[in-house]
Amino acid sequence: MSFQEIQKTVELLPSLEDNDLDPVISHLATFLSDNLNVAKDQMSADANSNEHWTNASKLAELCANAARDQRTRGPLGKAGVIQTIAAIMELANAEGKEYVIQALRSFANLCFDEDDNRKLVAESGLIPTIVNGLSSNNPSLVRTTCGALMNLCIDSEDVIQEQVCDCNGVQALMKLLEPAQMDHGEEAMVNTAAKLLTILQENEKAVLQIAAEEGVSKLIDLVRYSWTVDKLEDLDLLEYLSEILQHVLSENEYAQASAGKSLSFITLLDFIEQAEIADDADEEEQKQFDQICKCFVKAIVDVSLADDNLNHLYENESVLNRYLKWIEDANDESVTSDMQTCAALSLGNLARTDEHCVDLVQKYHVEIPLLRLLKKTTDLRVQHAVVSILKNLSLPKQNKQNIGSAGAIQAVAPYLDASKDMLKPVQFAVIGILKLLAVGDDFNATQIVTAEPSVDEAEESDTISPLDRVVEFIQRVDDVAAKSEATRVLVNLIKTAWSQENVSSVVLRERLCSIQIVKALAALVRSSKFSILQNEAIIALTLLFTQENNDAFIRDGLAVFVAPEESLSHVTDESTETQSEELEKATLNLLQVLLRIIIENDAQMPEQVRCNACVLLERTVLVAKKVQSDNLQLLKDQVFEHLNDNNALSSSLQERITQLRLASS
Repeated sequence: MSFQEIQKTVELLPSLEDNDLDPVISHLATFLSDNLNVAKDQMSADANSNEHWTNASKLAELCANAARDQRTRGPLGKAGVIQTIAAIMELANAEGKEYVIQALRSFANLCFDEDDNRKLVAESGLIPTIVNGLSSNNPSLVRTTCGALMNLCIDSEDVIQEQVCDCNGVQALMKLLEPAQMDHGEEAMVNTAAKLLTILQENEKAVLQIAAEEGVSKLIDLVRYSWTVDKLEDLDLLEYLSEILQHVLSENEYAQASAGKSLSFITLLDFIEQAEIADDADEEEQKQFDQICKCFVKAIVDVSLADDNLNHLYENESVLNRYLKWIEDANDESVTSDMQTCAALSLGNLARTDEHCVDLVQKYHVEIPLLRLLKKTTDLRVQHAVVSILKNLSLPKQNKQNIGSAGAIQAVAPYLDASKDMLKPVQFAVIGILKLLAVGDDFNATQIVTAEPSVDEAEESDTISPLDRVVEFIQRVDDVAAKSEATRVLVNLIKTAWSQENVSSVVLRERLCSIQIVKALAALVRSSKFSILQNEAIIALTLLFTQENNDAFIRDGLAVFVAPEESLSHVTDESTETQSEELEKATLNLLQVLLRIIIENDAQMPEQVRCNACVLLERTVLVAKKVQSDNLQLLKDQVFEHLNDNNALSSSLQERITQLRLASS
């Protein structure tokens, strides 16, 4: 069959049914394999023959066209055409420029969704030769090289991406991402290079190389050109650039640090503040533009994560004032949710030191516009961003009353309702805010236990308090970490209420003497794997049982200590033996867990926690005597049964046990 006949067959491939295809493809593969081998021998004998190169180019072009049909790729690869095309490509000189382009087209088509063929190219050792095409002065060759590398790298094993990175492929691509290329009409080449980088960035080496080449600044320069000169006409290019920036800045601290100190960083802020898509943009273009803005927001926020930028960005008045302005202008329709999210998250990252937190609250009073924004917005990203920074700001002692007085507690507490359970990150941050504001601050503690005032002045105040919401949250959720953190809100409230003697403290104590709170604290002691959390709950329970003027509470609370417990629900990835131990522990009641804490030979359990458990049990026995609890005898029996003389225990712990036994006698 002649070349022209084979060419005609290739043109007819798309119209052939599968059952007619096998003999055609077999003949095609044999023809290409045989003729390419002949061409290789000719090139080896005379690589300067224009006629030989023309013939080889036609064969490579024929292979590329045939491989457009997915059904031919496997058979052609098995026929050895990839190795032969690669061998001829290694011989290419000035006469073989057209052949190289057709060979690259062959690789691109043969390797599209064809892993076996990708492996053949990788094993041929040809990747460095292919990458050299990126540095060519021939735009057509550069574009074709990008296309071939894209099909080789996408969804491929790391080996090909590694090879591209190892032979300076990333550096070559970065040189193509220049505004000057756009000025010379090479938009398609720049676009293809950027798309290829979005694939290569999956490789850690590529990220490091982009960062080392000051790639972030180069990428942002191209963003500026695409926006201000090209007027956002190529949204695909902007999408690729935004994806690369977001990924590199999320993965590489050097890139974060250098971006924060670069003048180009302001371009990203300008973009999300000022860039607007054309009025006649369709729905898909609007969605694409929105996604680009979100990528830039994430990139900006990641820049503020770098420790090197912590002071640099905070002390940059232009940047700081812009963030503050975006938050303060909550009622300005020109301030988008992207801007608000960006400002809140960036400020939250910069508020990683007490100095910055105090400055933001005491000097800028940032808590006021933040809370105003939280009440107004319905955007979930903005809500999460605002509660996240409020949590950071609530940490320094100097800020607690300012934030509480601004209405933070009433503003965030409703997020603990069951209707908000799909917003787990927001709820977790809210728990953190309440936990921090409750520490040592009588005013905030009172705000938490007091019923919330109605948002609408015409309506009566709500009957549910933030404390009620916390308790209901603990009872409702299954997440162990969320339960533990929410219970620590109760711990901090109790510590605050019992740390001082005044009228408000008396009211707080009465409100906190709740059987539901005792149950929550008991669950933390029983379920936590962390002794520090168990200790907090033990101390809180001890304080609660000093409230001797509430006999009914004492009796009900004592019942919690000895009540049989159902297994606590929690997930563990431990071994089967460890799971069995955890299951056994989960079925113990509070009294049994406390006794185990005291007497078990567990090196992980601090001495202080054991002693505190003794103090709690001693207190429990004393109040049980006072109120003549039905559980008194059971408490005594358990103490005497388990707490005998044990020389293996420290002297201080033995002394505590002795006092407990005396109290129980």
